[in-house]
Amino acid sequence: MLYDFQKKIVLYFLFAFYFGISQTEKIDITYFTGKDTLLSRVFSNAPRFGLQVFLSYQKKGKWHHEFFGDSMQYFYPASLVKLPTALAAVRWLKENQFDFEMWDSIYLCRKQTGISKNEKMNDTISIKDHIIRSLVVSDNESFNLLYELTGYYRVQKILEDLGMKHSRIVHHFGTYNKKNDSLIFPEVELIQSGKVIKTVRVAHALSEYGALENALVGTFKKKNCKEKDFSRSNMLPLTDIHRMLMRLLEENLIPVLGQKEMAFLKQCLWAQPHQIKFKGYDSLKHYPSLKKYFIYGSDKKSKPDEKIDIWNIVGQSYGFLADVAYIYDKKRNLGCYLSAVIYVNDKDCFGKGWYEYEQTGFPFLKRLGLLTIEYVSDMTK
Repeated sequence: MLYDFQKKIVLYFLFAFYFGISQTEKIDITYFTGKDTLLSRVFSNAPRFGLQVFLSYQKKGKWHHEFFGDSMQYFYPASLVKLPTALAAVRWLKENQFDFEMWDSIYLCRKQTGISKNEKMNDTISIKDHIIRSLVVSDNESFNLLYELTGYYRVQKILEDLGMKHSRIVHHFGTYNKKNDSLIFPEVELIQSGKVIKTVRVAHALSEYGALENALVGTFKKKNCKEKDFSRSNMLPLTDIHRMLMRLLEENLIPVLGQKEMAFLKQCLWAQPHQIKFKGYDSLKHYPSLKKYFIYGSDKKSKPDEKIDIWNIVGQSYGFLADVAYIYDKKRNLGCYLSAVIYVNDKDCFGKGWYEYEQTGFPFLKRLGLLTIEYVSDMTK
């Protein structure tokens, strides 16, 4: 399951170019394996779990980076793609002169026929809410609409501008049509004051990108349990999305974006669902620790620690579980960027939902996050 790269990403040059830092080192996993049996089991069987861990923190005034795993191993990024798509949507709004103050009054929906304008308006959500829902509670439908607004080429431009040459987001999680060599997505409308102000339909040619080699995951073991072919799927290496989050939080990621837009995006990555207003909020479904896999795992009842802030984006699908985060411990005045992906599909079976998220995936990420804070504290003393 390797990326078909002409050249492998060399982490030293990748980060030295952007941050002027020292060579990436290997994480001292004995610190983790010696303190937790689950972490020991997963780290000891890293190839089977497709484990990748990337850690960045400041040491003596310089960025220090550590990595564990095979950075060339393919994993399905799932909802991690929502961050670059949201960035593309924000850039689209700026380029089309829809100021930040207008986002609450502009509604984004799929073009519908046979219904009245009032009915259509009652079924829409503002574009600002779609961005919030996509990033804060990882809502798939809002993400789908944002992708249908921006499309492959605009999202790809974001990735290319950031030097993410091996990343690609070629589809969303909804339906689309395939005609000849092209994927054609539903037509969407922007509505303001009950009037359609813009209509958009995006499409792209399959010939724009090649099929990934060695992206076939799983083995045939029983009826209705088959391999999954990811060769035409999205690809977002952990090194790329880790660096994207760093650039978003450490510097002005995209020059065309203003301070208000940047602050808004950062708020979406930081906020717990109850800390930001959006249409469709449900206190039961959108519990405080939702989407904060590091530190809290899947615990719906835990009350988030007010002394720890987390800015992050996550992914969960087909047995792949990922979190890309900046964790800041206010008490210690200590922060670090931590990214990890784990594959918890022991049966290598797709379509049946036999994934060990609760048994292995979430507990691993929770304990990894907690121990990483201790690790960075010790490494920076």
